[in-house]
Amino acid sequence: MRTDGVFITGLGAMIKVPARVLVCKFAVACVLLATGSVAANAAEAGVMRFVQAGPPGVPAPAAISEAFSDAQITLAPTQNGVSIAGATWSLNLESTQARPFGPACYERARRASSAPVNRPGLEFSYSGSACSPIGGRYRVLEYQQDPGSHAVDRLAVDFYQYCGDLNHAIVGNVRYHSAIPVDAESLSPMFSASGSVYVLGNSEYVTQGDNYTFAIDAFNTQVMPDATGSAILFSSPANAWQLSFAAPGAMPLLPGDYESAQKTGYQQDGHPGLDYDMAARACTQISGDFNVDTITRDPVDNFPTTFFATFTQSCEATSPAITGVIAYAASFESGPLVDDVIHVGGFDADKDWPLVWQCQ
Repeated sequence: MRTDGVFITGLGAMIKVPARVLVCKFAVACVLLATGSVAANAAEAGVMRFVQAGPPGVPAPAAISEAFSDAQITLAPTQNGVSIAGATWSLNLESTQARPFGPACYERARRASSAPVNRPGLEFSYSGSACSPIGGRYRVLEYQQDPGSHAVDRLAVDFYQYCGDLNHAIVGNVRYHSAIPVDAESLSPMFSASGSVYVLGNSEYVTQGDNYTFAIDAFNTQVMPDATGSAILFSSPANAWQLSFAAPGAMPLLPGDYESAQKTGYQQDGHPGLDYDMAARACTQISGDFNVDTITRDPVDNFPTTFFATFTQSCEATSPAITGVIAYAASFESGPLVDDVIHVGGFDADKDWPLVWQCQ
């Protein structure tokens, strides 16, 4: 007869400050989900725990435990995945249409309730949290069903889920009647970023004569490309600055010189868009120029992975010009490259890496 399991969390106030990235292997920071070794004995207990991923130097939130019995949770296979839920939390996982759910690594997952058939699904929620799941990555270490009833007998999963954007994340582990410990190496983040922006100020409204340098990383800066690929916005709530670039009309933003720029979103036909503001100081009208030296995009989601540009901007068209430069680099760590993988029949392959691969 099975005894009670344990549910361990580590959020406190979940996802209420900008935070991300839990890693040892990428030399960023390693967020410890809890101290000590926790194992789930297959015949005695299960364990689930999660924590908000945080930037280097920020202590991990204190762990919270919530006990549950088999009678207090629902756990069942779905059409091509599994769903488990307690009184205040739930986790839904789905494979892709091409691959039956089972032990494997699942990359570039989307929110399970809205994932397309060619993408894995991941959706973890917790009552009272501010996390709006958008996907991530997960690893199924163990999955066993009863051969007769098809009920789930054992489940072991590690997951890394993003909340609303790529700047906020939760990392967690699920063990249900599994002997696999949860203190093994945790999943690394799917996304990392670095860079900087430098602005040479002038005697005008936005900079008020000062020069500014801001570091860019995966915690403090959001990157929002236009769906058409014609514009890109860098926004740092942590440092209170925004910088946007747009090609004229619906043209793609490509390397090149862009002259006679106007305020992004308000530019007239034929004009590119440019807008730098900070500390809630913005221009009503803008004139300027910019040069995009480099821009590359991720092949799966068309997300910018490198961007280097210089710009000159005059506020209200007549103010002394400010100049600046931005350098940005991002990467999606989503498993091995296709060339390094021995494919197994039925596993998915994308342009640069498989979305489901045999990682064990």
